[in-house]
Amino acid sequence: MPGTGVARGCAGPPDAQSQLSKAVSFMARSNIDDFRLSIRLDFAAGVRIGPGKIALLEAIREKGSISGAARKMGMAYRKAWLLVEQMNQLLGQPVVTTVIGGAEGGGTELTKTGKRLIGLYYAIASSAQTAADTEAQLVKKSMLRGAEN
Repeated sequence: MPGTGVARGCAGPPDAQSQLSKAVSFMARSNIDDFRLSIRLDFAAGVRIGPGKIALLEAIREKGSISGAARKMGMAYRKAWLLVEQMNQLLGQPVVTTVIGGAEGGGTELTKTGKRLIGLYYAIASSAQTAADTEAQLVKKSMLRGAEN
């Protein structure tokens, strides 16, 4: 309806239908099903646990040392150590432990707490991704229905 601010049943500016069409066109060109949710847990103490700290723990598990993990991730040893210490302080127990001696001269390995933290983080991320996938499909259907009106 010309001059009324309504375009084919959409409230708002005259170009609202055009904007909706552009959004639907973008969604058709892009694959809305192809996205990844990134989770970061923000604690009251100001400490955050997200994909970076979890990747650090996994690198420690893989490399057997904080220094090896730091090198793999391209960060300074001190930064890696401080991140581990933040997790230790937050959880009230260590996420890694030092292994002394042995054929390879010792190193660092994850504690049960560190391993559990990784598992819980991925459980939360998986649940959130499943919920986001469902919501993304609803958004896609809603957008497509909106373009038909």
